[in-house]
Amino acid sequence: MPNVRKRIEGLERSLARTPPPDPHDVIKLLALQSLSMEELTVLRDVIAEGKQECQWTECELTAVKALNCAFEREVQRAGYRSMAEFQRRGRRHQRDQEDRGARSGIGTSHGEGTRKRPTNDET
Repeated sequence: MPNVRKRIEGLERSLARTPPPDPHDVIKLLALQSLSMEELTVLRDVIAEGKQECQWTECELTAVKALNCAFEREVQRAGYRSMAEFQRRGRRHQRDQEDRGARSGIGTSHGEGTRKRPTNDET
């Protein structure tokens, strides 16, 4: 029975692990934290109202530009040379996460990424 207990503990530990945070989300959070309350309020209103870029007022356009500048600044502070490099690495990170999930059977539907159990004929 100690062997079963160790297996269960190992499974519990593996399930308790959380994936590393998505770099895009971390940088977005840091960029948002650097904005003023007024800029955040304006951005929230733009999103809530569903305004298209052609409908933005000068104040809204300024708030969006401030967010873009803050995001680019955080990307560079994180060690990326450019937004293009960050986006390339972000897509690679996302593919890696999806591959890991598929291999473990997590986040897949219809049993994709899970091992097929051998039938009596195959053993």
